[in-house]
Amino acid sequence: MELKIIDHPETFFEGSISENNVFLNAEWWRLMGNERRTYGILKGRELLAFFQVVTYRRLGQTIVIHPPFSPHCGFTLVRRSENNYTAQTELKRMLRLMADFFADKSNADYVDIAFPPDIIDMQPFIWAGFRVEPKYSYGISTAWDEDILFRNMSSERKKNLRDAERAGYELSLNNQPDAVHALIDESLKNTAVKSDSDHLSGILNGNDSWRFWTVVSRDGIARAATVIVFDRERSWYVAGGYDHKSGDSLAGTWALWNAILEVKKRGIRHFDFNGSSVQSIEKYFRGFGGELKPRFRVVSKPGMIGILKNLKNQMIKK
Repeated sequence: MELKIIDHPETFFEGSISENNVFLNAEWWRLMGNERRTYGILKGRELLAFFQVVTYRRLGQTIVIHPPFSPHCGFTLVRRSENNYTAQTELKRMLRLMADFFADKSNADYVDIAFPPDIIDMQPFIWAGFRVEPKYSYGISTAWDEDILFRNMSSERKKNLRDAERAGYELSLNNQPDAVHALIDESLKNTAVKSDSDHLSGILNGNDSWRFWTVVSRDGIARAATVIVFDRERSWYVAGGYDHKSGDSLAGTWALWNAILEVKKRGIRHFDFNGSSVQSIEKYFRGFGGELKPRFRVVSKPGMIGILKNLKNQMIKK
């Protein structure tokens, strides 16, 4: 087996594979610019698996992460043996190849990569010296009737929605992109979460076939927004915000709830809140009544970037 960069992922991910995974469509990859990398794991000429990362330089160090606004690195098996032993052994070899590459051969000073929920064998990364952490996200089935979605919520979230419905907000889709960008930047700053401004601009300027956003306004002024990306079967919350200066938090709840209803209207069967390690955001998402699912994240031993990130996390908790 060998691990190689796929030079032209836009061509490689044509057709049904990109239609079934928004994070593999060509336009999404163009948002990542020259920092994007798509790696394939091959056996001879046969592609066994692939995944995606973004590589960039900061403070003189090389940083490798899964792509911004993506829930994970998209590790995907192209083929899998029907024999359980063979399948597990082959997967472990692939993950060990990946772990050894990022530990010794990639020149990465700091690695922080999340995996899809179905990839749970993190032993190769532990053996290679990485720290493995669970990363949690809530998800709901948008195939459920609207009244079931509502009943599953917390009493606080139900009250929020009743109050928001009486507030007489104006609701629109894909409107006021500049105001939406400003609202999201403001909210991220208030939670001390990094804003990927350029990538967010790319999403807002993207194609309507894979993204939309809800805007809640009062007197024509945007008060809150929720940005969603989607493919045939699944949708993901990727960003949201509300006007902290007015203190109108109900508008944010109304924007997110109507985004979920829009996903349902489009026949997309699953909504993923995309998780958060910020305690207040986790509580907020939990109130929508979703099911908690883990996925694993591998992090290299902290160099300067890791130390600074740990300090920032400690400041958020205070």
